[in-house]
Amino acid sequence: MGDGVRMMRRCRALGMGMAALLLIPAAGHACSVCGGAAMGTDAGTGFNTSLFFLIAMPYVVVGAIAGWLLYRYWRASGQRRKAPAQHVTSLHHVE
Repeated sequence: MGDGVRMMRRCRALGMGMAALLLIPAAGHACSVCGGAAMGTDAGTGFNTSLFFLIAMPYVVVGAIAGWLLYRYWRASGQRRKAPAQHVTSLHHVE
């Protein structure tokens, strides 16, 4: 058998498998895009809540890191202001 015939059989098998999945109603209900069909139910509310948290989480993580960095900066600048001034003496002796 040639490579073209094998490829044709694989494509045909893949197409038949996809067609079979489309004909099974439970497979359509498992689709995340089909979550809009369950609006007003507990499943729809859970779906929307999970989407909210998935969308918000990157912003929460970046905000927490930025807040921590700002806190460290402000804390360091406050300690610099409170520290007594240190006099720098010259290594060159001037007479």
